Amino acid sequence: MAKAAIYHWQGSNALGEIQKGDLEAPSLMLAKAQLRRQGIQLASIQKKSKSLFQKTQNQSIKPSEIAMILEQLATLIQAGIPIVQSLNLIAEIESNPQAKQVLLAIKTDIANGTSFSQALKHYSQYFNPLICHLLAAGEQSGTLDSMLKRIADYTQKTEQLKKKVRKALIYPATILVVALVITLGLLVFIVPTFQEVFDSFNAPLPLATRVVIHISTMLRQYGGFILGSLMVGIYTLKRFYRPKAALSMKIDGLFIKLPILGNILSKAAIARFAHTLATTLGAGLPVLKALDNVAQATGNRVFNAAVSKIRDEIAKGQKIQAAMRYTKVFPPLVVQMVAMGENAGSLESMLSKIADLYERDVSHAVDNLTTLLEPILMVILGGLVGGLVIALYLPVFKLGAVVH
Repeated sequence: MAKAAIYHWQGSNALGEIQKGDLEAPSLMLAKAQLRRQGIQLASIQKKSKSLFQKTQNQSIKPSEIAMILEQLATLIQAGIPIVQSLNLIAEIESNPQAKQVLLAIKTDIANGTSFSQALKHYSQYFNPLICHLLAAGEQSGTLDSMLKRIADYTQKTEQLKKKVRKALIYPATILVVALVITLGLLVFIVPTFQEVFDSFNAPLPLATRVVIHISTMLRQYGGFILGSLMVGIYTLKRFYRPKAALSMKIDGLFIKLPILGNILSKAAIARFAHTLATTLGAGLPVLKALDNVAQATGNRVFNAAVSKIRDEIAKGQKIQAAMRYTKVFPPLVVQMVAMGENAGSLESMLSKIADLYERDVSHAVDNLTTLLEPILMVILGGLVGGLVIALYLPVFKLGAVVH
């Protein structure tokens, strides 16, 4: 999928009123199509340029906002309000300009005869194939309202799980960044002051002090060049680097093998697998079709590949439990629970139990990780700052000993 860009447009609506705004779309052609569906007669449209350090305007629609919109839509449809009118009501109270624009465009598509699920496909950057497939099934079975509620619940749980995983990653990273910033601040601003004092001693300095002064001098002389090169390197890597599938698989495999953190990532992937499969099977999708959607939902390429293998084995006639055991990725407990659900004809409810179990495990693991890392990170922070302070005061201590 192409990365969305921001387009600035000017035009007029059906009443001839002059209008303008910014629109997020994967391409210029799709941006024009979205505006045409809203009844906008374009006068001009151009992609907004973004400099290296400029942040893109925050007009995207977050998954949590998508979940809220779908839940509101389910409530209105259950109340007997037609879908076109429901979309219009939600758009009127929507605070996100991009979400409002998308809702109005979807409403126009449906009013022109397009099905709801087909209209959502025009905005695949917000509504993934899983959502579109589930809603298509809901439209065909006449259970659109309950399907909307099911998708909203699924999206909310998925986002909560992502937040827990991010918490496990962000907390230690934040502490380490703070330690690095404090260390750099001491090296750039504090050490030079001490260096002037040491120069007046006209005496040899301890090795640790000389190393700190040398690093400080290097940072002050070449810090701007180093920072600029680093920023350009990061931007270039992010903009042009596309890792090969085999390399990406190895990287994800290394992540899930990390101590403590790997356990959290694996359990999160299993929870997403179970929750997504339970949702798709509950919507009435065939197993093979359901697994097509699950394969991209685990958040880890190792598990994505395992789900694809499961699909291939089921297509050959294997049971889900046997196919899962064949991948050697899923824990015996998960395979056993799936086997029990499959044999009892209650696979969907068993998968939901697996998802709930592993979501709780992830939550507890994140809390335990935070508790475990606090003293370790404090030692790292204290070691960096304390080491610098000791290196700076060593000459002072030696001078005091000589004086006495």
